[in-house]
Amino acid sequence: MSVDIESRDPESLERSELIDLVRGLKRNERRRQRELLHLRREIEEEKTIAMAKANQQTARRMAQRELERHLSMLLRNSANFVILLDKSCKLVYCSTKFVETTGHVSESELIGRSCGEIFASVADDAWCQRLESAVNRSRTERVAVSYRDATVISGEGLCSFTINISPMEGDGGTIEGMLLLLYNITEIENARHEAERANRAKSDFLAGMSHEIRTPMNSIIGMTYLMRTDNLDETQQQFFAGIQEMSHALLQIVNDILDFSKIEAGKFELLPVHYRLHLLFNNICSLFRYSAETKGLEFIATCDEDLPPILFGDEIRVRQIVTNVLSNAVKYTERGGVELAFEREERDGAPWLLIRVQDTGIGIREEDLDRLFGMFEQVDRYKNRSIVGTGLGLPITKHLLDMMGGEIAVESEYGSGTCFTLRIPLLEGDPSKTEPISRERFAHAYASGDVRVLVVDDNAINLTVALGYLLKHGIRAERAESGRECLAMVRDREYDLVFMDHMMPDMDGLETTRRIREMDDERFRLLPIVALSANAIIGVKQIFIDAGMNDYISKPIDPRELNRVLMRWLPGEKLTLESPPNTPLPIDDISTETGENKRGAKQKILIVDDENTNVLALSKILSGEYAVFFAKTGEDAIRLAKRNQPDLILLDVVMPGMSGFDVLLHLKNDVLTMDTPVIFITGLAEEADEERGFTFGAVDYIKKPFHGTIVRARINTHLQIVRQMKMNRELGLMDPLTGIANRRRFNQCTEVEWKKAIREKRPISFLMLDLDNFKTYNDTYGHPQGDALLRAVAGILSSAARRPADLSARLGGEEFGVLMPDTNLEAALRIAEKIRAQIEETRVPTADGGTLTRITVSIGACAAIPRADDSLDDFLAKADANLYQAKDAGRNRVYPPLLERGKR
Repeated sequence: MSVDIESRDPESLERSELIDLVRGLKRNERRRQRELLHLRREIEEEKTIAMAKANQQTARRMAQRELERHLSMLLRNSANFVILLDKSCKLVYCSTKFVETTGHVSESELIGRSCGEIFASVADDAWCQRLESAVNRSRTERVAVSYRDATVISGEGLCSFTINISPMEGDGGTIEGMLLLLYNITEIENARHEAERANRAKSDFLAGMSHEIRTPMNSIIGMTYLMRTDNLDETQQQFFAGIQEMSHALLQIVNDILDFSKIEAGKFELLPVHYRLHLLFNNICSLFRYSAETKGLEFIATCDEDLPPILFGDEIRVRQIVTNVLSNAVKYTERGGVELAFEREERDGAPWLLIRVQDTGIGIREEDLDRLFGMFEQVDRYKNRSIVGTGLGLPITKHLLDMMGGEIAVESEYGSGTCFTLRIPLLEGDPSKTEPISRERFAHAYASGDVRVLVVDDNAINLTVALGYLLKHGIRAERAESGRECLAMVRDREYDLVFMDHMMPDMDGLETTRRIREMDDERFRLLPIVALSANAIIGVKQIFIDAGMNDYISKPIDPRELNRVLMRWLPGEKLTLESPPNTPLPIDDISTETGENKRGAKQKILIVDDENTNVLALSKILSGEYAVFFAKTGEDAIRLAKRNQPDLILLDVVMPGMSGFDVLLHLKNDVLTMDTPVIFITGLAEEADEERGFTFGAVDYIKKPFHGTIVRARINTHLQIVRQMKMNRELGLMDPLTGIANRRRFNQCTEVEWKKAIREKRPISFLMLDLDNFKTYNDTYGHPQGDALLRAVAGILSSAARRPADLSARLGGEEFGVLMPDTNLEAALRIAEKIRAQIEETRVPTADGGTLTRITVSIGACAAIPRADDSLDDFLAKADANLYQAKDAGRNRVYPPLLERGKR
């Protein structure tokens, strides 16, 4: 409508139409103004954006120029070399430092040159060829290459570099060039060489210190070992014991310092083996029980029955860990006692060997606990100033545990005692991989009169000590006081063994050994030479071996090490195994049951042979050294073996009636004789017969005619093995507190005897005992008196059930068991009543001189002639149920009662 109005003549328009026209024009005007305003705003915004873009570009250009300036400063001032090559491996850029140090005028002088050309003035051709080869490899294989090398830089001498070469890829993935970064590590290398030099100097100092201290220590310890003491009065005996104690303490300090040096050098290594845990435990206990009781301390040791008998780990270091902690416990405890426990612990689904050492000693202040494992730290020094030590034992222990993946924790109350808890990952070992039990471990090597040994040492006292040690082995050794004298004596005489000192003036032991090996006869290359050295630093043994020596003994001389060396290197035909008089008994010669010396009684050998000539010949060979008895038939052999329990059986194969093979099978199927070693001595020489003998379970096979020396040597070897194996079994199957069987041994023997009773249709009885109100006794009188009570009960059980097949066992806590094969219920009840009466009459003295009140025991008994379908568990459960019947009936009684046996 507005269009029509505008196209008409204004004079012809009506008033209303004019008004509409004006309004339309105003609206159009306002719209145009709005559009104009919007357009102006857009223009302003565009101008603003344009200005911002311009400012941004300016800022970028300024930042780029600043970055380029800083990068140029970085490259110019960098102590390292930066080199860029193009795709043809020609130089396009190098840092200012490279230009300056190589003596070139400017970078432009080097542009376009190859690597070999730009380094030609500062490095030899071989170095340049290695660099170009590395550049080509990086470019063709598209990999970064790094290596260390050195080149001569003019004005700076020999410089060391780490050289990094990297390919540079363009946008299309093609190689556009190479980047070379040469880092100057000359100062670092110089510092490393200086550190190595300082470390060598420290090692040389330790070697010298070790030699200078160990040399007089060898004299002190050696002469106290050789010294006669039976003519000393009480005061002199005390002085003598003090000398021995302090000399060994000083030696321990030297050993700790050497261990510390190994830790610092990073050469403290673990050597894991498969080892017998209970043997380790027993040896540690034997050592520290003596030192604790010498101070008037009680020593208590327990070993968890759940621990496996064979473990895998570094036995020597485990021993060192326990010894370090135990020695501190004994050292810092003046009254009370020390307790050692080996336990099994499960944490996070993994088994651990937990070793707990608790004492009633002086304790440790809470503020000192953090310092406990610091090197050369000894807390409370003023209070403990009279106690010898370096403060290295616990830090070394912690380091060893860290290496094993273990840990150590300590709880202490100052003035009341300390408890150390050690944890080591429990790795079960393989019994077949344990170190063979060798006769060297127990026997004393005693040489025959014609053995020739030479000792070489420039120190007269050391010579006296070494000759004295050898004299205890029946060896009257010859002496040489220098390397040159040794060469002359070795050339003129044939020796079986030479002990060679290391540090000697003019010609040391290494040079002397080399000259012996260079002599023009085969015997000089085969002559055993053993180093005798006071130097015990890291790697010293390898030094001796590299010089041509065969073995090594450190000073002070350890009698066990000397015995080992003699056993290994002296000719076998010139060596016997004996126990010389006045020789201290080793731990393994102490009976685990009675504590009595076994050496007093001869070992028993049963000879089984129907030929009198063979019996007489073997008797002549053995009777002086062993207790020998005889059997002419297999039946007699079985009967005598059960009755007399020989340590070894020599068995013929071909005999009237039962053959030797049949006898062996019978022996292996009887619990009394199944572990007795058997050696066949027979005229059957076929390999099939020998194989059959070993298959049946013999430990050795000797063919007739036999040689006396061979028979004696083999018998001696097997008896030593038997003794150790028996001890191992006893340690693993014995309750350490009471000395009788533990639950593990009880379970094993019960199963064997149960099957035997089924097979032979014979009765078997079992007594289950529980001390009445034992907890009250223990709480009232203390653990030591409670332990004494348990030991007394064990002794009563052992004396009451004394037949060889009877077995007394501590089943746990105050609970005991007695297994009696071939025993009916009536006989079992009579024995049970006898045990009950003896325990009721027992009185155990208390620490204050008083005695415990009346002790009683409740006993449950059962007996059976089992059948094949009967359950052993049900049989044992019956005894347990009867035990509770005895308790419910008022305690201190046997159930079923002896008078009511006919009703049951």
